[in-house]
Amino acid sequence: MYNNYSYHVIVGVFLQTLFSSVRGATIKLGWKDNADPRNNVTDMEKSGKYSPNVIKKLRRREACHQNCWEALGIFCASVVSWLFYRQTSLTHRSPAIKLVLAPST
Repeated sequence: MYNNYSYHVIVGVFLQTLFSSVRGATIKLGWKDNADPRNNVTDMEKSGKYSPNVIKKLRRREACHQNCWEALGIFCASVVSWLFYRQTSLTHRSPAIKLVLAPST
């Protein structure tokens, strides 16, 4: 057959989703409150210890993290469905088309 690296891309996208989290940045900035991590940026803003630019960057990073989680399911489903379509479309065609479209082994 052929080497298909599409499933490895799913792992990369999942890792990107994890690394875009705000948790590591808040710990690096010295905010180690784990009681309510979803409101850490709001609590940091209320404390007044951090500049507005830092808060804006954290809010953008938090939005990026949420967007990654929302898109992860759709991305994984599209990769798996495309691979399933490719396998079924190659197996249900005539032998002449299989010779032209199937990768050489």
